[in-house]
Amino acid sequence: MSEQQSVIIRTMRTIFFFTLFIFSCHLLANDKLPSTIPELEKAALDGDSKALVQLGYKYFTGDGVDKDVVKAREYYLEATKYGESYAFNNLCNIYLYGEGVEVDYVVAFQYCREGAKLGNPSSMVMLGEMTANENGLFKDKRDIGMDLSYQFYEMAAKREHPHGQYMLGYYYENGIVTEKDLKVAKDWYTKAAEQNHISAKQAINRLKQLNH
Repeated sequence: MSEQQSVIIRTMRTIFFFTLFIFSCHLLANDKLPSTIPELEKAALDGDSKALVQLGYKYFTGDGVDKDVVKAREYYLEATKYGESYAFNNLCNIYLYGEGVEVDYVVAFQYCREGAKLGNPSSMVMLGEMTANENGLFKDKRDIGMDLSYQFYEMAAKREHPHGQYMLGYYYENGIVTEKDLKVAKDWYTKAAEQNHISAKQAINRLKQLNH
């Protein structure tokens, strides 16, 4: 397995939990959202789409309730009817990693694609990971898969997603899909590092050592 493939594969699970962390921060920023399960359930019954998504998150992670991935999926599915991008994104992760369901790359891709259409940068990153994965949907069309992965990472990076910025830097550093350009790579790594992306900080240090 090449270093490029190793980087892609070992980051996929990390992205899954990073997405959940970003999502939890997104929820906490919404001061109007109820905090208790009964209040959330009432709000959800009243058609509050964000309450549906938060209930899905709480049941998926076991935050304040017994973990129940099936119930989490039901809440996410209901939230997709309201166009909630994080519902699509989290359903993508559920099917990608087989959380309470059979692993299904096609369904995962479809959910993340819908999340990306709604402007969710985490969905764009996941699409980048899926299209770059040598064992994924494009395993027999590697050139197309890698081209798509670059496009998805670029979309996420331009929306200031730190891992999208890091991966774009990685592609420029190693000349994957695009021409090798260490200056551009450093610029993207720096943007990611400013958001406390650990691998991006390590990449910047690596580039500094190369210049010595």
